[in-house]
Amino acid sequence: MPTAIVNSTGVDLSVILAFARMRKLLGIESKNPEDVPETAIQNAAEALQSAASLVVSDDGKRVRRKEPLGNVEEAIAAQDARSVHVGPFPYDATLDELTSFMKQHGEVLSVRMRRHTESKDFRGSIFVEFDSVETAKKVASMDLTYAEAPLKVMGKPEFKEEVIEKRHKRTNSPYNTGSNRENGGREDGAKTEEYAKGLIVRFTFKVARGLMIFCDAHNCQRFNVSLTCMGSTGGRGGRNYQGGCARGSCPGRR
Repeated sequence: MPTAIVNSTGVDLSVILAFARMRKLLGIESKNPEDVPETAIQNAAEALQSAASLVVSDDGKRVRRKEPLGNVEEAIAAQDARSVHVGPFPYDATLDELTSFMKQHGEVLSVRMRRHTESKDFRGSIFVEFDSVETAKKVASMDLTYAEAPLKVMGKPEFKEEVIEKRHKRTNSPYNTGSNRENGGREDGAKTEEYAKGLIVRFTFKVARGLMIFCDAHNCQRFNVSLTCMGSTGGRGGRNYQGGCARGSCPGRR
């Protein structure tokens, strides 16, 4: 990602046009701001001249806010308050299709498609920023459908709280210190088994009778099993198999 050139006169338009989404819209191949065509910069400057909240520099090379952003946290909170989370949408839906759909229900300032971190594939839901908190609340109260499928619409602040709550309920969450953690994170309250520190894998053989073969890098051992064998693979100490086996015992630590 190119590094933004920011100073008192604003941000270089060449940097903005080198962002991935802008390159895709304008058909620019290079990620280097220095390679952005001059005509693209001029066209962007002309398009931004009518923007109510932005000011283009006299040479048409840079752009800045008309009013300072102020407190960043307050600005983010204000943006969240006029935004909603909407989904699920088809995974092959495009940004233009989703933007056009949401514009039918209010004045849209921006639409952001949520994507998986690694693959960048569309996750099927979007964040939509409207012109006001009132519009966002109105849309959040609607029963919307897309491609004949019902959509769930939720205010962005409420959605973020729901996500955080789910994360905190996970067994491995440092914030999960209540009864749910003691129950292994299970909502039904069933108690789960404790595992030894450093355990990598724990497994259960559900076999009434059969032949089990355990192999490591050096050799293999055969066991005729007539009872359920419980086992676990330890960490640095090697492998440790536990449980009852007829006609031979489960191997100890090797």
